[in-house]
Amino acid sequence: MGAQSSLPESTFKCKESSHDRQHIETLCAFLACEWIYGDDIRNVNCMNLDSDSLEVLFYQTQQGLVPVQWALLRYQDNGFSSLVLVFRGTNWKNVMDIILDLSAVPMAAPVDSSVVVHSGMWAATHMEHGESDEANVSSIIKNQLELKKKQENQENQEKQEKQENLYLCGHSLGAGFALMTALDLLHDDETKTDWNIHVRTFGAPQVLYQKPDHKSDLWKRLHQCTTSYVSSFDIIPRLPSNSSWMDKLGPIIEDAAKKRIGIFGEWKIHELLQRNWAHFQEHKLIMSEFRPVGSLVQWDNGSEIDASDLRNQAPPETTNYMDYLAAHRCYRHKDVNQKCYETSDATSR
Repeated sequence: MGAQSSLPESTFKCKESSHDRQHIETLCAFLACEWIYGDDIRNVNCMNLDSDSLEVLFYQTQQGLVPVQWALLRYQDNGFSSLVLVFRGTNWKNVMDIILDLSAVPMAAPVDSSVVVHSGMWAATHMEHGESDEANVSSIIKNQLELKKKQENQENQEKQEKQENLYLCGHSLGAGFALMTALDLLHDDETKTDWNIHVRTFGAPQVLYQKPDHKSDLWKRLHQCTTSYVSSFDIIPRLPSNSSWMDKLGPIIEDAAKKRIGIFGEWKIHELLQRNWAHFQEHKLIMSEFRPVGSLVQWDNGSEIDASDLRNQAPPETTNYMDYLAAHRCYRHKDVNQKCYETSDATSR
């Protein structure tokens, strides 16, 4: 378990302030999604907020048998306190991340068989990676949340009757981890009463769905507490249910290989797909029931998006397929954090 540490004294600050806690906490969630990509997540000086602070309570890096990089932060503002649980997205230099992204075989969620989840992402947050049976991401997170709640109750008995906000957030693969974890926490009866859960995702892939003709209270509650930011040209939030966008995967991978790794310049992915087109269509069909979840917000202008649009819209034509990947990275640009702040009123409930 050497990959995990506790840093009770490190703090960082964010730039803006707001009287609406959910607005500014969404901004902090966005900034945390950028910060968690760092090689050394003990260094939290990249985020600033006047007089309001975030404190690193716990972190776990991806190394060895640990498949997920995440951190638990505390946000404090004028006597109020909320927790931010943030997960790192795909590191394209890491084979494990790519394997997890591609392991999109649907499986019934162990916590609710009427909800189907991305098997790779669920496994990553629940696989054992230590000597203890409790040594997995999900159990460690639950233990940390329980510990923080006990500490607060000891410090102030009045907080026993007060619900505290818990924000789960992530970009890309990290957004998928956030959704898997939220589903798990919402299922926990103790969590239902102790935490007011919010999920904020940026460029989230489609990683779960409710089975047809089934009604799941767990799915409903996850849908109600989730807000997902989506860019117009981002391919990831359209996958895997949008068949037209799925067909762009081959050219995108080939274009990326040519530009990033010269030795793969003659590796014709689209030709490989054409030779195995029937199998590719079958694989698309297997994953076609995945759906976006929660309220969808257009990253570009803050407007609402209908979930059916992500499934049905045709991709814009381009000869430079790296444009699709550039759109997926747009959420991580630090100079657009004000955009997130301005559009976060769409998250208010």
